Amino acid sequence: MQPSAEVLYRQMYKSRRFEEAVTELWNDGHISAEMHLSKGEEGIVAGVVDHVTDGDALALEHRGTAPLVMRGVDLALLIKEFMGLEDGLCRGMGGHMHLFSPEHLAASSGIVGASGPAACGFAFAAQHLRPGKVAVAFFGEGAMNQGMLMESMNLASAWSLPVIFVCKDNGMAITTPSNEVTGGDLLKRARGLGTHAISVDGTDVNAVWRAAPDADVALKGHQRTDPDWVFAQRPDVVLINGGREIDAGGKLVPFAWDAKLLQHPAMADYRWMAMPVEGSYALRFFLRDGAPVPDGAIQL
Repeated sequence: MQPSAEVLYRQMYKSRRFEEAVTELWNDGHISAEMHLSKGEEGIVAGVVDHVTDGDALALEHRGTAPLVMRGVDLALLIKEFMGLEDGLCRGMGGHMHLFSPEHLAASSGIVGASGPAACGFAFAAQHLRPGKVAVAFFGEGAMNQGMLMESMNLASAWSLPVIFVCKDNGMAITTPSNEVTGGDLLKRARGLGTHAISVDGTDVNAVWRAAPDADVALKGHQRTDPDWVFAQRPDVVLINGGREIDAGGKLVPFAWDAKLLQHPAMADYRWMAMPVEGSYALRFFLRDGAPVPDGAIQL
């Protein structure tokens, strides 16, 4: 089975444009407090979530927007939740980090490493209520130093829980270089906790897509009992500045997955999607039901 370049690109593009709209709202003061986006992680998320089916669960961290968007959560409900409105996804009480969608079996938390215990809970329930289904935990490499995450990986191994642990590594634990606070090799650490650990280029959505089903099929088909740990590397140091990606030297970084995926022959008719679009167009579309989309805007 081969990945659909069109489907993956549309998912990543939809997530990026949505978060650009969120950035505009945040910059204009319509969203309170801090904001953690998934920019730069779209290839990792799309490559994994494309294999998620009904009954599978998502345990997310503070950058949970992209998985929720790609899983099909209503975009208007997300925007309204970020703004603290009562008709948001969680009645305006979750903000952008503590989001729950029972319909999609998805939950996020702002506590670093908390996706591990949540995924184990989802997986334990699946063993009893939905045999053959899996739970996916997303987290950054900085979370690998949190005790609860390592305990979760150990528990998943000891109890043979159907969990796929997805580590998104960009070399930075928020503002701290990870190599300054992390000892040893993370792949070896994951294997030492009993997981089937692999490494993949997180900017290559096709590589992630091909790695994910190996874990997914093995767990669902009970070909082995050890949980999976996928180590996906993002670009080297990438900072978010005004909603744009720049490297440590201040140079604008293009969408890494744009350059790779747009070369796919199947994308010949979709290269127009790489054109810029103003976030304000998307905002008007999200927040005003039935409002016409301005000429030139791309409907997500």
